[in-house]
Amino acid sequence: MSESPLHMLVYLSALQPRLTEPELEALVHDSRTRNTAAGITGVLLHADGDVIQYLEGPEPAVRATFGRIARDPRHRSIVVAVDTALPARVFPRWLMGHLQVTRSQFLALESADWRAAAARRGPEATPADGTPPGLVLLRSFAENARSR
Repeated sequence: MSESPLHMLVYLSALQPRLTEPELEALVHDSRTRNTAAGITGVLLHADGDVIQYLEGPEPAVRATFGRIARDPRHRSIVVAVDTALPARVFPRWLMGHLQVTRSQFLALESADWRAAAARRGPEATPADGTPPGLVLLRSFAENARSR
């Protein structure tokens, strides 16, 4: 049986009510457990009650995970920034990374172009190769967070 092609989905939402840090940690812990079983990797970024989540993995698993998120009453005003095929994982080691970012970093990600046509969206993606600027910026935030 062949494996499903990789897929990525990025969405933005507001959490209502705004979750405390321990509640966010519990949410991320539960997500990591489910993601391990589903073969999903990615990262959740948050600032002041707003979230951006990047999901990658087999397309059926990504769609099922997003469906569960979309039905979660804690999420309000969900906007899908990008929903597309992915040639290689960008965050292969992150079952669900969890980063708190500044409001200005969040706004930069929120306003970034996520839909730019990309010849390559893999781990070494750069703006020069056509990778969406949102994904390049997300990788930059994740790399800086890892080095702290």
